[in-house]
Amino acid sequence: MEDCLYAMKKVAVQASQKGLTAEVRKDLKVKMRLLIEELDFLEQQRVPFDGFAPFIH
Repeated sequence: MEDCLYAMKKVAVQASQKGLTAEVRKDLKVKMRLLIEELDFLEQQRVPFDGFAPFIH
């Protein structure tokens, strides 16, 4: 998940360095959509933390 957040930041920095032309905005939208889909997938795969359950009898 941290990798996705890092990738989003990297994409945003690259876009700001290039200037937000129409082509850069389109590319940014596509990359962000893919990263958000990846985050959604990871969120669905995440198992809720119940670390104390093995110790409670």
